[in-house]
Amino acid sequence: MQSTFNKTEKLSSKKATEFLFANGKSFSEFPFRVIHILNDVETKFPAQILITVPKKKFKKAVDRNRIKRQISAAYRLNKFELYSYIKKLDKKLTFAIIYTSTKEESYAQISDKIILSLQRLAKMYKQKDELDIDTDN
Repeated sequence: MQSTFNKTEKLSSKKATEFLFANGKSFSEFPFRVIHILNDVETKFPAQILITVPKKKFKKAVDRNRIKRQISAAYRLNKFELYSYIKKLDKKLTFAIIYTSTKEESYAQISDKIILSLQRLAKMYKQKDELDIDTDN
């Protein structure tokens, strides 16, 4: 499978973003805060992601963009385990990754934490799937 990060994988709908922040569940995996929710949106991909780096913490756009680029690269290379669990649920995952640190981390650290965050998300939805199967019987 090819490692791509298509434009349609990015969450750009203002309505969907507001819904995510109003109703989503969240957890922290320093230096990230992840907000997520399952929904029935029609998209080609099993997940849509929003990556944000606060202007309050990084004044220069160059710095914010570098961090966002590193996060999206790490996500692109490691999203497939998460995708396999989400596809089984027959729903779509919408989630946001918010960079919460006040200093720039190295790509290796960002990548490690993205992997941990995606594994944590996958584990949550794997457990949810198993619970749904148990209640069906």
